[in-house]
Amino acid sequence: MKFQPTYVLLFLFLIGCQKNERLTFEPLDLDETRCSECPKVAIHIPHAIENSKTANTINDALKEEIIEILNYDEEVEATTIKEAVRSFSEGYWELKQLYPEEATTWEAKIEGKVTFEDPALLTIELNTYLFTGGAHGYSSKRFLNFDKRKGRELENWQLFRNRE
Repeated sequence: MKFQPTYVLLFLFLIGCQKNERLTFEPLDLDETRCSECPKVAIHIPHAIENSKTANTINDALKEEIIEILNYDEEVEATTIKEAVRSFSEGYWELKQLYPEEATTWEAKIEGKVTFEDPALLTIELNTYLFTGGAHGYSSKRFLNFDKRKGRELENWQLFRNRE
């Protein structure tokens, strides 16, 4: 029997063409606490490292959510996470100047993790805790859903076929 290199090459070609359906993430950790009296801001989210439309959509959506959560001054158009953190901190310092004896240190903690992924869909859970004074802080949980094949964020209603 004669050895056929064509079959080996075809087999290697087919194995090499299999797509890895999972995205690769690395942790993005930001600790923006500057001093003991400063607002505490800690952000721990997944960051998609591929250079693809889907990865860019995921990273942009996470950035926009964090900006929305932290942007304290509605007149400020924060476009980066750093600007939103600055807005949050400036809001604290403005309040501390107005009420120096009453202002307690503010805190923002944002944690995200991939909770579901299949070849078509990816879900990121975003847990948030904000304390801006008062009796207690505010906790929230958001889910960001993405269509991996089309590279776009999905609204909650788009996840259901029969919405009635």
